[in-house]
This record gives sequence, C-alpha cells and structure tokens, in this order.
Amino acid sequence: MKKILIADDDGVFGSNLSEILRREGFLVQSVGSTMDAIHITTQESFDIILLDMLMPGAAREKTTTCLRRVNRAVKIISMTVCPASSYTYSTIKHQSDACITKPFGIHNLLGAIDDVGQQSENNMNRWPHDPSHKMIREMPTTVTAACS
Repeated sequence: MKKILIADDDGVFGSNLSEILRREGFLVQSVGSTMDAIHITTQESFDIILLDMLMPGAAREKTTTCLRRVNRAVKIISMTVCPASSYTYSTIKHQSDACITKPFGIHNLLGAIDDVGQQSENNMNRWPHDPSHKMIREMPTTVTAACS
C-alpha cells in the first residue's frame, strides 16, 4: 500500500483529497505548509508527495530539494493552477516527477500516481551527482536545519 503525503495550504481541499485517496486504498496524511511537509518527512517515510506549488513558505525549488535530501526515492507530484507558465515547465523538468493542473479529476490524479510509481529507479539514482539533474544546492537556514 502506497503512503502519500498531501501538502496543500487549502485545508478543505487537502481533507477532501485525503478522504478520496483513502477510499482508493492509499495511506494518506495531509499538511498545510511547506515547512510542515519538510518536518513530517524527517519523521516518516512517504512513497509519493502531492505538493501544492503555490503555498506560502520556503521557495518551491528549495522545498523539493529538501524533500529529496530527506528521501531520495520519494516521488513528487506538483499540483498547480498555472498550467501554461514557464514555471510549470521548469517544475516538471527539474523539480518533480509529474505535474497536475488544478482542478483535476480523480482519474487524472490516479493516473499520475500510477505513472510515478512505475518510473524507473535509475532516474533517482543519478541525483544529485548527475549534472543533467539541476537541483538547487543552497537552502535557507531553517530548511537546512529541518533536513539535518
């Protein structure tokens, strides 16, 4: 059974999505901030993180970098309301394993979860040593402390 962390500052959305994913057979936890997501991943292991990319807190790319430092094998699915922006392309290419645009149907989300679950571990084994995987190395003190 896959364990999923939902990190979204919209509490109603996070709660509803948690309930839907539980009904689909996943173990689910939900947090409301980037710092809470980083903190809980230092305490527990997750297979997949559903990460709202427009939450207040640490910069998006620094959050994904920190989450990967805590658990290199975690799959991150970015959730965003900005599908056509250059930022979304950067997220898909450099920070996350997949990106899904809000609002989305549950079947689209389940498809993304299935897709990242089937991705080859070879991609993660390259990080952070492969220069083609451009992860940001410098992080603010608060994020670095949480990742230590």
